[in-house]
Amino acid sequence: LINLKLIIDSCVASLSDNDKKILYLKMNYNLSMTNICMVLSIKERTAFRRLEHAYSCLTDNMNDSPYCSKVVSILNNEDWIENAKHDIKEYRLAFKNRVDAVSSL
Repeated sequence: LINLKLIIDSCVASLSDNDKKILYLKMNYNLSMTNICMVLSIKERTAFRRLEHAYSCLTDNMNDSPYCSKVVSILNNEDWIENAKHDIKEYRLAFKNRVDAVSSL
């Protein structure tokens, strides 16, 4: 898990400042989108787009990491990881649906 933290820290470090800010507010402070909008002085639709972009870039960075495939192969049989992966996938799908709903307004 220490190695996984180092990989994630490295992937986060390579994100743009805007991506880092919105991920930090969402992940570390668990702020609502309304509060994120107030902190960053942006509209809600922009916040949703920025957060989705940040998640996407972080995912891309992790997929490009030479260490991720090694970690995945080591931890592949761990049920909790599969459960977390499923939960993240479901969260992202729900998030995309919310963004689409806001976009259609």
